[in-house]
Amino acid sequence: MKLFRLSILAIVASVIASCTPVPVVFADFDASSLDQSLFTVTSVKSTTIGEAAGGAATKATTFGGQNLIQRIFEQVAKSEIIEIVGTYHTKDRHHKDLILSGKVIIPTGVPIKRYILLSHYTISANGQSPSRSFPLEAVLSNLGYVFVVPDYEGFGVTAGHPHPYLCMEQTATNVADMFKAVRKMLEGSKYAPEFEDIFLMGYSQGAATSMATLSRIEVLDEPIKVRAALVGGGPYDLSYTYQDYITSNSCNFPYALLMVAQGMAMSGDLDCNPADLMTPEVAVHFDDWVNSKKYSTTDINNAIGTKQTDKILGPQLMDPTTDLAASFYKELNKNSISLFAWTPRTPVYMFHSINDDVVPFENATIARSKWNDGNIQYNFGYYGGHGAALPRFIFTVETFLKEGKW
Repeated sequence: MKLFRLSILAIVASVIASCTPVPVVFADFDASSLDQSLFTVTSVKSTTIGEAAGGAATKATTFGGQNLIQRIFEQVAKSEIIEIVGTYHTKDRHHKDLILSGKVIIPTGVPIKRYILLSHYTISANGQSPSRSFPLEAVLSNLGYVFVVPDYEGFGVTAGHPHPYLCMEQTATNVADMFKAVRKMLEGSKYAPEFEDIFLMGYSQGAATSMATLSRIEVLDEPIKVRAALVGGGPYDLSYTYQDYITSNSCNFPYALLMVAQGMAMSGDLDCNPADLMTPEVAVHFDDWVNSKKYSTTDINNAIGTKQTDKILGPQLMDPTTDLAASFYKELNKNSISLFAWTPRTPVYMFHSINDDVVPFENATIARSKWNDGNIQYNFGYYGGHGAALPRFIFTVETFLKEGKW
């Protein structure tokens, strides 16, 4: 496929780095005593949530929820944790071997209850990847939860790869594989949680990924017991979401249009290039903005300079009658979790702001209609825009965990 070229040097460097175990001992954590047959530890850090979070409170200003996030941090800043970064083996979208990275966050000084397998929201810079930063949701680790947070392909040790954005089959496979690798590593150690069943958690892209992971676990009967999925603001119907951007001729998060174009082109191995998908003004910068992994989403949105869809997407994607658009919609449908021939058996907590300005609220209502036979608790309210609602989602999940509802 012409569109997305891999950096050979970056791939080689990634593989070399990912295959080098680090026999480290920090505090009372001895990585060499653990089973690293599936998860290879590359770094360990004993710290506090406040120190690990670093710029996370500042990062929250991107979401419009700085005050709420700061309140969370103030409550847990001194909570001690161990951060483990490592690599594991999985498969890419062509079922070829792939080494990915991720982070494990273990609380200390509190009883360890369960794992939370967290799928992260949309990012753009490699410095934002879980292995290189602190996920906002992991402030809840102080409640006694081990957070397992994969880097998606295209981030962490595979930063030289294009990111297969919202390619659900591959990403769900990668997420489940990291959990199984980490569970094997901590099995029998004092850091292994008391209970076997886990929570899946994710917001935005992470919500759709978490539901795809749940589908994979249930349909393929994966050896993973899920207590509940905790999801918020997810694009469960990609076709509807994309069509909304077209018909309204507006997208409040322009970077998403570039990523959806890349992801669906990769999903279908479409023979196209940026000039086929984007306007000339965007196409000329596409590879630098999207695949260099140097820029934040705010940087890219500002560089695009418009929220008008027809000034970002090219005419072949704006016109639904073209062959390229038909192929594109086919991939959107294939990766829309609400269109899967599946209804979750596991309990689900689904949060969505009615006035979400990036992922239309209709995603949640479509999911509710499709999964009306499922054991799903919905929390729909006017919680602000897409980013501003994230801290509220984290707070509601905290309530769920403290009250032991599931």
